[in-house]
Amino acid sequence: MSASSKHPELWEQFRVLFTINALVVIVMMGMGVITPILPLYGKTFEVSTTMLGLLISSFGLARIAVDFPAGLLLEKYGRRAVLLAGTLLLAVGSLLCGLAAGFWQLVFWRFVQGAGSAFYTTAAMTVVADLSTGSNRGRSMALFQGSILVGTGLGPLLGGLVAGWLNYRAPFFVFALLAFIGALWVWLILPETRPPREQASGGNHGGGGTRQKTSAWALLGNPNFLLVGVVTFGVFFTRAGSRMDLVPLIGSEQVGLGPEKIGFALTLAALADLAILPAVGWLADHYGRKSIIVPANLLAALSMILLAHSHGYLPYLAGLLVFGLAAAAGSTIPAAYATDIASRDEYGLAMGLMRTFGDIGFVLAPLLLGWLADLEGYGLALYFNSFLMLVTSVAFGLWAKETLGRRPAGRRQADEKSPA
Repeated sequence: MSASSKHPELWEQFRVLFTINALVVIVMMGMGVITPILPLYGKTFEVSTTMLGLLISSFGLARIAVDFPAGLLLEKYGRRAVLLAGTLLLAVGSLLCGLAAGFWQLVFWRFVQGAGSAFYTTAAMTVVADLSTGSNRGRSMALFQGSILVGTGLGPLLGGLVAGWLNYRAPFFVFALLAFIGALWVWLILPETRPPREQASGGNHGGGGTRQKTSAWALLGNPNFLLVGVVTFGVFFTRAGSRMDLVPLIGSEQVGLGPEKIGFALTLAALADLAILPAVGWLADHYGRKSIIVPANLLAALSMILLAHSHGYLPYLAGLLVFGLAAAAGSTIPAAYATDIASRDEYGLAMGLMRTFGDIGFVLAPLLLGWLADLEGYGLALYFNSFLMLVTSVAFGLWAKETLGRRPAGRRQADEKSPA
């Protein structure tokens, strides 16, 4: 008798997790393809570093506008429909970024990409939340982050090579192709994971439990949710302002690297991140979310200092390796923490709200850090980013409560009875 016939529910669960994580690898490889060349491509339109910040921010601005509606649409129309819409928008936006005839066209189509990213990422994280419980959520989110890293780790290397062989527009066409493949994957393979509404409404969980619905206002009134939102703001601020905007420019202008070496450095950082993810997920599920989130933010602050002082390839690699280790936890465990707080039937809402906090940072960072870099150089911008990560880490460490094992009884029973 096969394993699938002995444990059909577990086998189906494994199949769905494999499907969503494979989708994440495909789409994130596309996003990674343009990472080492986006600011360099923007520079071909002869604009300032501050304007390049606007190029990065347009992506995040779209996500701010779409994150919360995406969470609502997930509960109304299901995960597949939102995922399909997101991947198709990414494909169209990427194709037209590559065809942009001017800087403002490029900004507009980056905005379209950002809308697609909001739909896609919020839905994908919610699928993983649907399939997790409080006892394995850290590991489930770590697996999800691992898939992101496989994609974003392979992507920069591929993007750097494609740009070196052809030009800075070519990686966008690769992204468009990968996003379209992702849309086909959703359409043909991915099942719906949204819990049936009568199940989501709670019913009686083992003898009289009542529904404990979490509204958007209730989440925003929860100090712990606000604190994890602040942490997410810092993580996205660093990702958009330093990793996506300043790091390629530092590599090109301060260290003197071509796109191939910048892509290799970003890939190496992603591999370092990937290497420690299993340990991160296990530690978060056994010792709590705070035990990972706080050190990760402190490590991210250190990486900014190292990058500010990188004037050779080896110091540049070292700074990115430290950043990669920090990102393993910083991009993963806050989502587990936020999901711990929410009721099961509104995971989409919680993911949408949490990502809204993050995308505010995604919008502000490139503009602010770009302005600081134009004013006093890359060092000042990175020092400011480092200080921000230090402050968010201290605030979360002092005032956030640990959520592992502390969910209200009714929610905990519903959570643990769910497929996972």
